[in-house]
Amino acid sequence: MLAALVKAPNCLEVEEVPDPAIGDYDALVKISACSFCNGTDRKLIEGKFPGLAFRYPFILGHESVGKVIEVGDGVMNYNKGDYVFRPSAVYPKDFVGGLASFWGGFAELGVVCDYAAQSKEKPHTAPLSTFHSMQQVLPKDVDPVKATMYITFKETLSWLRKVRLAPGESVLVMGSGPVGLAFAYCAKLLGAYPVIMTGRRDERLSLATEFGVDYTINITKENLVQKVREFTKGRGADLAIEAVGDYSLINEAAKAIAPGGKIGTYGIPSRDDKPVSLFELNLSGAPREWTLQFASPDEPRAHCEISNLAKYGFLKVDKFITDIYPLKEISKGFELIKRGEALKVVITME
Repeated sequence: MLAALVKAPNCLEVEEVPDPAIGDYDALVKISACSFCNGTDRKLIEGKFPGLAFRYPFILGHESVGKVIEVGDGVMNYNKGDYVFRPSAVYPKDFVGGLASFWGGFAELGVVCDYAAQSKEKPHTAPLSTFHSMQQVLPKDVDPVKATMYITFKETLSWLRKVRLAPGESVLVMGSGPVGLAFAYCAKLLGAYPVIMTGRRDERLSLATEFGVDYTINITKENLVQKVREFTKGRGADLAIEAVGDYSLINEAAKAIAPGGKIGTYGIPSRDDKPVSLFELNLSGAPREWTLQFASPDEPRAHCEISNLAKYGFLKVDKFITDIYPLKEISKGFELIKRGEALKVVITME
């Protein structure tokens, strides 16, 4: 099969690799499409993702969707013909044909694990990874290309529920990439007002109103704290979201949040940045009571909700997916992301 390999930092190539094998509790999947996660995938390609020991070459991609074509003898929860989220050419930390995997969704074939069946019949078996919990079955008649975007919505909506965003609360989204826009959109679905977004490029911020943003701030031209106070009638934001992996933004957010407000981190910093344990927190200008929260998404819990919102037309998937390329042209899609000329780039395998 063909797969996208990172062979060295900044070296992304498509090559033939061995097909994955399945066990008794696995299903083999013909992957239809996989979208770029602009932050994570770029850091992986550039060798800057923190906390990982890189072994080259590795198979990239974790926002994948595909069709089950074969099931192991012990599988109970997948059927041939099902479309599933996050099939992987090989599980993280495992190897196929000598290749490592960082989720492995940019490949023609992948595997999903029926861990529910495995744990029922072999209760003492440890999972290969937590990835299996995200490998959920899609509703019928869903476009697999569009469905790749559901993963971002599931992450952002579940994250907002974890930090307990309440209707009527104000939200400051720091970052105008696809994740930031998804946060803004989901915050609106949960009744937030106003939703404020920061960024550095006027052309991107001009699009933000189409994704539920009420006000924008170009931080290269405007004073963030002053504008947030203006937009919230002097109170400050109830929730600030650091969505880009730049922890220095926490200090800016601390000056712009309301008393009792929260700052939540979502973005992952590059490995060449200071680790959060060494982050210097500046409390100047911050309210006396506020919370800094490190939260992880609970993607499986948002599965049904996002599926239903998509079914009834509440998710503007077409606005997020700006470019589609075949697997052999994956480098073209990545170049668009590096230049900031695309929101979501989807790679198709068919």
